[in-house]
Amino acid sequence: MGKLLRVLVVIFLALSIGSLVLGIMLFNKREILQGRTHKLETSIKALGLTVESEAAESRPAAYQGRDTSPCTAQPIDTPEISTFWDTYKAHLEDQDLPKIDVSKREDELRSYYKIDAVTLKPARDARGRRITEGPGTMQQVLDDLQAKAGAQYDRLNETRQQLADLRAELVRTIEELNGRKRDLREALRTIEQLRAEIARLQEEIRGLKEQIARLEEEKRLLQDEVAEKNRKIQEMQEQLDDKDAIIAGLEEKLATKPVEPTRGPVPMTEEGEIAVPVRADLPHGEKGSVAAVEAGWNFLVLDLDPKFLRDLLGEDLSQPLPAIELFIKRAGGGQEFVTKVRLIQVRRDKNIGVADMLPGWTQLEPRKGDVVFY
Repeated sequence: MGKLLRVLVVIFLALSIGSLVLGIMLFNKREILQGRTHKLETSIKALGLTVESEAAESRPAAYQGRDTSPCTAQPIDTPEISTFWDTYKAHLEDQDLPKIDVSKREDELRSYYKIDAVTLKPARDARGRRITEGPGTMQQVLDDLQAKAGAQYDRLNETRQQLADLRAELVRTIEELNGRKRDLREALRTIEQLRAEIARLQEEIRGLKEQIARLEEEKRLLQDEVAEKNRKIQEMQEQLDDKDAIIAGLEEKLATKPVEPTRGPVPMTEEGEIAVPVRADLPHGEKGSVAAVEAGWNFLVLDLDPKFLRDLLGEDLSQPLPAIELFIKRAGGGQEFVTKVRLIQVRRDKNIGVADMLPGWTQLEPRKGDVVFY
């Protein structure tokens, strides 16, 4: 039994030594795998920032086309225009487009297996195998990055082809421009010959211009005189038109205005008797407010200040109502003028007055709460 025990101890010792060696080896491999994974993850994040997430929105090229019509002495209203820009893809010129930010999908990048949202464990397929692709996995992030990189590579090839087409168009333009320059040199030689003839004619023209200038000055003076007379005529005509308009307006008012007593509203007592007009020497200021508006009958009901009534009618309120005119302004601290009224009747026991709105004074529609002042 002791021999068996010693044998078992030796075996366990050998197995422990083997496990320790394998553990050290696996630890070294773990460090290698961890460093490699970290570098790959960092490189994928950096690579994502060089891959465009979306292509630029396609748009037409709004550039002026090359005139392909021949140069002649006759003007051409609608020359032939090259159709090069019709197929030009201007969106390929766009720069600084949005890039793929893989760091926002860092959790997916670190998930080799697809995680079940309920159990929070690796999800399995119908055969019981762990799922390593699809949304939420590292494979999905790599597939998306590969798809965007492939699309960007296709746009790069498309841009290269467009550069080749642009180079061909540029070569044609340069060749045409060189030919036009040769023609231009010939035209310049002809122009130099014509300049000498022009100089001779200009000297002759100069003399004629001086004569024309004298005539123009005389003409200008006559035109100024005519313009001044026309202006005076216009002013007189405008004055006549204004007077005619005023006359027409007055005639229309006279035709439509009802006949009113020439003396206007007369102050009345509570019993309906005519009050004797008395001059009122009153202090200025606010005297009450508008209690009601009767627009159909063109009068206002006023809530008058008791002190104002005592100043107006005496301490015992027994004096006759004088013919006094008050002003109405908008409440609220502003100075908006509303209208002018004549006080025609008062209720001495209730501090209420009735006032007619005077024609021609209304600037705003009176309303309840407006301020009465004198």
